[in-house]
Amino acid sequence: MSDLTQALLAVHEGTNEARQEAEAYLNSLRVSNYGGYMLGLCHELVGGPTEVSRQLAGLALKVLLDARDPITKMKLAQAWRELDEETRMTIKNGLFQTLGSDATAAMTAAAVVAKIAAIELPEQMWPGLVEALLQNMTVMDNDMLRQSTLACLGYICEGVKREVLAAQSGQILTAVMSGVEETERNDNVRLEATKALYNALEFVSDAFEVPDDRDYIMTVVCSATQASDTRIRRAALECLVRIASFFYGNIQPYMEALYQLTFEAIRSDPEQSALQAIEFWSTICEEEIFLHLEAEDAQQRGQHPKSVSLEYVATVLGPLVELLTQTMCRQEEDQQPTTWNISMAAGTCLNLVAKDVRDAVLEYVVPFIVGNVEGESWRHVEAAIFAFGSILEGVSSAAVGELIAMGLPTFATLMGSDVLLIAESAAWTIGAVCKYHAEAIPSEHGPALLEAINDGLGASPRVAVSCCWALHNLAKVFAQPDADTYGLSPFFADLAVTLLSVTVRGDGDMSNLRGTAYTTLNVMIESSAKDCLVHVSSVFATLLERLGETLAYEISSADEMTQRSDLQGLICSSLQAIIERVEGDIMGHADSLMEAFLAVLRCRTDTVHEEAMVAIGALARAIDEDFEPYMNAFFEFLMAGIKSHQEPDVCIVSIGVLGDCCRALEKSMAPYADDIIGALIANLNHGALPDRVKPVILAAFGDLALAIEAAFAPHVNPVMQLLCQASQVFVDTSYPELVVYLNSLRENVFEGFTGIIQGLREAKKEALLDGYVEHLFAFIGHVYKDEFRSEEVTRAAVGCLGDLAHTYGTDVGGYLKQEWVLPLIRELDGSDDEDTIEVATFARQTVRRYRK
Repeated sequence: MSDLTQALLAVHEGTNEARQEAEAYLNSLRVSNYGGYMLGLCHELVGGPTEVSRQLAGLALKVLLDARDPITKMKLAQAWRELDEETRMTIKNGLFQTLGSDATAAMTAAAVVAKIAAIELPEQMWPGLVEALLQNMTVMDNDMLRQSTLACLGYICEGVKREVLAAQSGQILTAVMSGVEETERNDNVRLEATKALYNALEFVSDAFEVPDDRDYIMTVVCSATQASDTRIRRAALECLVRIASFFYGNIQPYMEALYQLTFEAIRSDPEQSALQAIEFWSTICEEEIFLHLEAEDAQQRGQHPKSVSLEYVATVLGPLVELLTQTMCRQEEDQQPTTWNISMAAGTCLNLVAKDVRDAVLEYVVPFIVGNVEGESWRHVEAAIFAFGSILEGVSSAAVGELIAMGLPTFATLMGSDVLLIAESAAWTIGAVCKYHAEAIPSEHGPALLEAINDGLGASPRVAVSCCWALHNLAKVFAQPDADTYGLSPFFADLAVTLLSVTVRGDGDMSNLRGTAYTTLNVMIESSAKDCLVHVSSVFATLLERLGETLAYEISSADEMTQRSDLQGLICSSLQAIIERVEGDIMGHADSLMEAFLAVLRCRTDTVHEEAMVAIGALARAIDEDFEPYMNAFFEFLMAGIKSHQEPDVCIVSIGVLGDCCRALEKSMAPYADDIIGALIANLNHGALPDRVKPVILAAFGDLALAIEAAFAPHVNPVMQLLCQASQVFVDTSYPELVVYLNSLRENVFEGFTGIIQGLREAKKEALLDGYVEHLFAFIGHVYKDEFRSEEVTRAAVGCLGDLAHTYGTDVGGYLKQEWVLPLIRELDGSDDEDTIEVATFARQTVRRYRK
């Protein structure tokens, strides 16, 4: 057994120590000889001594070829393309030959071939691949080869852009459909063909425009929903779901048949197939909801919509609602809130039906609710409650108001039911009423409803969580922080006390009750009126005392450390909510807060406590320059957070808090600037830090420059060079996730530039930027030409343009006369955001003043 085999197996099934050693060994192979490591993994997949090692080698290859993070994905693709042709061909040939071997290796090889195809096909680097795969489909005496080939074709369709395979889409469809047909004798092959069709549907949209081709596809797929193999039935129904999404407007001739077969599947098929049949109708609803919104938008603009709803759901509304409500009665005895089963799917679909047809649903669902909500069967009672809650998002308050008035006392009573599922659904439905129709709650029901919610907070965790949600929704609806009093003022004190008691319940870990209660308390605080602040003060005292108590916990295990850290995070978040609610009035408690927050930060020896860090940022924003006495003690933790390369979220949070400190302390941040800038630059050069952190760092340079003004002068050149380098980054715009990243990067680059320009202008040191002016205008002009530019980037670019004009005046008049300058500014004219309009107005006025 080779060293590579042993290492792969150790990673999979070895001890912690053996696993770490094996991972280090494999990483050293990758770093020292990337191509050789890839070849070794390929040889292991092709001919390894065990089935497990072969599969692990294939998985390792996939990791080297693809990643979720868009920048990492791009780098992996580039690393593969840079391998010499001989190495790439050896690997590809080995993988292709493995498609006909044993099941595990063949299916793993299929996935790896598809990953390589996603890299190479767009570059025309594997021109004969699809033809070779199609040729495999003619080898009728090797079912494993056909099965893995179909899987590979499906993966390729999933990972490659449609236009790349446009010329071969018809051949792919023919090969796949031949496997889906009833004449296919091997169920495994037919299953993979049906799965491949699911991924190929996006590529065959042209076929759905041709009636004969569309008839053929729909006939074959509908036939597959009746296969004896339940796996095939489920896969075929999944295809129908995707067809409903992609080709909503083309399936009208088949709706009667689809209605029959999906309804029968919901009634009679095994649950996994029935779930897909329900998903079909959920997808139809989603498409129609979207089309209705488009039609409303077009009408407001005085235009005709591009497409209209064909009202498939309205056509079968009565039978569909009846089937869904019946299906909602098929609950599991011990059903959990996170359970996804057929009754939950039916309720979700009913919610979408209501959003689609709106008030029309009431005619069919109200009889079911009224006839069962006080019945004897717990299943029917719960389903009736669940049905009522499910429709509330879609119907109008005017249509459902009377039913709410009649039903609330019943639901409040049912919250005390001995059947947990009934009590839970009743509490959830009250929460839905509070979220969507609070204005329909009769005023005389208000006190009794709040009393019921308050009592429900002491019930089982699942009921209490829903009561928290109801209270959360009411607080959002009634929020009036600038008012002297508001609707919840008479109940605020009792509700706050109850929520605080919930957070210390012994069963608070169940259903995330403790975290939900703290979150609800935060919303209550944020939304409270002025007459509630005296009660907020009492909550503050309790929370600060609790935070102090956590510091005295005896910790004897990693689990206890984690539990304490989580609790401290919840308390810090609530204290942050109070700080943000009272703002500058918190100054009298700043000493005790910082003492507690710093003590929390000292509890963590391996990393920085995010919630404590964010709370300190809120305090800095609230007390501004009065935060200066605390900065020296806080600085070591801020730096530790910024340097948290292994925890990018901590790093991002810490850089955000750095911005808070810069805005609060301004020039008083100067003594810390050298260390901060050094750490930020080191982060940009650190290989372990994910690329998603880098845009935030670039903007932070601007925050610091704007704060310390003249003290930033020694750092201008190294920082500006980094920003200029970042402004020259390009990505493959055929990948949407890379476009999102590039927009984020450019927006933050502009924020960095703008902060530096403003800071140096205030210090009368703008001459330090003279050598970068040409690049800045060239960058803005290049961004103007980018068709994928986001509104956020446009706003940042215009802001930078305005500051350049304001800073350099007529010295940049020639740049300001370029033909793209005013059109770029005009792009912001249609914005609804006041800050964006202000940026555009300032830029326009300044540019016109100096471009003459």
